[in-house]
Amino acid sequence: IKVLDGVYYETSSALCKKYGFSNEEQKEFAKGSKMKLQDETITDYIERNARDPIRKLSCDDRLIGPARMAIEYDILPCNLCIAIAAAIYYENAEDESSNTLKKMREIQGVDTVLDRVCKIDINGILGKLIKCKIELLKLRGWINE
Repeated sequence: IKVLDGVYYETSSALCKKYGFSNEEQKEFAKGSKMKLQDETITDYIERNARDPIRKLSCDDRLIGPARMAIEYDILPCNLCIAIAAAIYYENAEDESSNTLKKMREIQGVDTVLDRVCKIDINGILGKLIKCKIELLKLRGWINE
């Protein structure tokens, strides 16, 4: 939940700066969104949320796009980068995109994924932060190679 709260904070802060939304407005939106995620009457499987990771890791989609926006507005997207790191290592044998991503990562390395899929500078702040979060998740045993 800490990471989710952090993602909401990072994205909300960037959206407020970019579009002039009030912090309260964004806080309420995030609260409602989080309540839906925690509602046990709503069944929504991880496979649906995580499927097609190549699309979701593209430069303007739901992970890299908000992280780039956060950096644009001087917000360090630490929690978004944890989510990005997890998405890079998401595996589902029934998901073609996941299999393609896994093969690319294993054969060509994370830098290739960041460059070709995410379209980010591997030596820039976002590239370095994502690689740092990958190492953190490995240390915690949450992702394996």
